[in-house]
Amino acid sequence: MSNHGNDMRSRPNSQSGLTLVELVVVLAVLGIVTALVTPAVTSLMPGYQLRATADDIVSQIRYARSLSFESNRPAGFFVDTGEGLTFAEGATPRFWPKDIAVTFTSAKFLQRGDTVGEIRFYPDGTSTGGLLDLSGNGRTVRIRVDWFDGEISVDTLSSDVTDS
Repeated sequence: MSNHGNDMRSRPNSQSGLTLVELVVVLAVLGIVTALVTPAVTSLMPGYQLRATADDIVSQIRYARSLSFESNRPAGFFVDTGEGLTFAEGATPRFWPKDIAVTFTSAKFLQRGDTVGEIRFYPDGTSTGGLLDLSGNGRTVRIRVDWFDGEISVDTLSSDVTDS
């Protein structure tokens, strides 16, 4: 015993930390959780990729529409299903992912061959109209441009997963 009446042997161990067994258990639990969560997250990715591609195409269409308003002249949005790309007039072409199938319907007089077509916007707000269907992994997203007022709408036509 010390002079102060404290027994050194009765003091609790002041060292704290994990034992090797505790560390292995924590790593095992993390591994199991990762193994269970990864397939769930990756199965959602195709739907997000399809929607992100649709959103990108819609932004290009809106750019062509606004260009027509601002320049007070017709402006075009182009689709090349053969090369797998879209672009607004004067903008850089953008390729869509290879696992997404795109069908495009536009005015006959704006089609160039079997794979290239255009939606033309006019300064008064009208357009030639058109439909783009993007499909992949059991899902289809339709982008519609109304000929009368140039409005752009996006709808999910089919899905093997319920959206929430």
